[in-house]
Amino acid sequence: MERQRFTQWWLWALLLLLFSFMLYPIIAQLATNHDGFSLWNVHWSFWISITFAMGICILFALVQLKTVINQQGIFIHYFPFFKKQFLWKEIRTAKTVSYGFIGYGIRISLHHGTAYNVKGDKGLALVMNNGKKYLIGTQESEKVTKLIEELHSAV
Repeated sequence: MERQRFTQWWLWALLLLLFSFMLYPIIAQLATNHDGFSLWNVHWSFWISITFAMGICILFALVQLKTVINQQGIFIHYFPFFKKQFLWKEIRTAKTVSYGFIGYGIRISLHHGTAYNVKGDKGLALVMNNGKKYLIGTQESEKVTKLIEELHSAV
């Protein structure tokens, strides 16, 4: 089982920068209003912005890609969004690949089909019997390669 999260420093720095821009109205009001400050006097758009920014940060903190490979197949849980299973009898080929940068999240790639990625540039490329392609990001490509060879050949 592999569990991946968004742990890239630059992503969290970008989110922190977004959050700090959302705090600007409060800082500006504190700097210019010396008579007394009340959070209730802040414009309603600030509250929408800060709620949005906090929601984005919480979402990135919660999102994880969990991959389980066993005798039945390959199972992913892209928490909190969905679960998906790929049974061995439905898989034509399964191999680890280095794919360069596709982007993070759920992406459509012309070469790899639907990609589920949280970080990195290595993944498990699947070609299904019906021709559909999937790519599941992994940080443990050597371990996955060995496990795929053992399990897929046994089926």
